[in-house]
Amino acid sequence: MNTQFADLQKSSTQMLTGMQKLGQLNLELVQTSFAEAAKTVQTMMAAKNPQEFATLVAAEFKAAPAKATAYGTQVRDIFTAASQR
Repeated sequence: MNTQFADLQKSSTQMLTGMQKLGQLNLELVQTSFAEAAKTVQTMMAAKNPQEFATLVAAEFKAAPAKATAYGTQVRDIFTAASQR
């Protein structure tokens, strides 16, 4: 009985630690996204012509998959760490 309780307590602690890390990751993502969006808007507003604007937009779209992949990797690492302890 004590072993089962200890296992349950350990699992609960792991889950809570993982959720805290995921929450922190998401908070950092929101903060970074707002900062990057503000910088991007300023850069795009400074574009001197439509072609420069289109180039900036294309660069943003090109960077998006890498950012999504990095986020997914971090989420996977958090869940992997939480399930291995």
